[in-house]
Amino acid sequence: MPASPATAPAVRRGRITRRALATTSILLATVLGACGTEVNAVTDPTDNGNGDGNTSAFPAELVGTWVYGVISPTNFYDAYTGAWVSNAYGTSVLFEFGANGTYMQSILIATSAYSYRSQVFVYNEGKAVVDGSTIKVYPTKGTLRARDNCVAANSYDRPDNIAAKQGSVYGWTFKLHDDGKTYLLIGVNGDMSNPSYFRHSQ
Repeated sequence: MPASPATAPAVRRGRITRRALATTSILLATVLGACGTEVNAVTDPTDNGNGDGNTSAFPAELVGTWVYGVISPTNFYDAYTGAWVSNAYGTSVLFEFGANGTYMQSILIATSAYSYRSQVFVYNEGKAVVDGSTIKVYPTKGTLRARDNCVAANSYDRPDNIAAKQGSVYGWTFKLHDDGKTYLLIGVNGDMSNPSYFRHSQ
């Protein structure tokens, strides 16, 4: 069982780094593939007509904020004020699930090499539906921000293409780690062969 980045001995850090790079590649491909214009009117397939926006009870164990990575997206972008802060470096993903099935997702990918810096930040919010070991998300709002200090065309702010993300699937399960903590494992596109470990944010 792999150790968490904070507690892993040096001999295991290579595996964790490879996992982080693989996750980054998947996330970056997902992010860039979804760039476009936001569709304001999105049909809500999770609405069962009773106004709660969900087809079944949302699992209580998923409720809360879950963070992957070594930097916090909330320290980079304040979704409530719209303020952009700091110059973060690394990869981070944040999921926040509400008891009524609402969700918020932030993805931050920041890289640098010498004087070059590139950052991509995606923010989505909407509704989530849990069906067994999968979570399907239906964003109703999305923004995308990209910054590149070398290529001006790669720096922009735009609505995210939430229409392309309707029903996006994530696999999920919980796992007790060898550091004594329980993590939420999430797999992009439902693939749990190489999941990302999310820690609960207290």
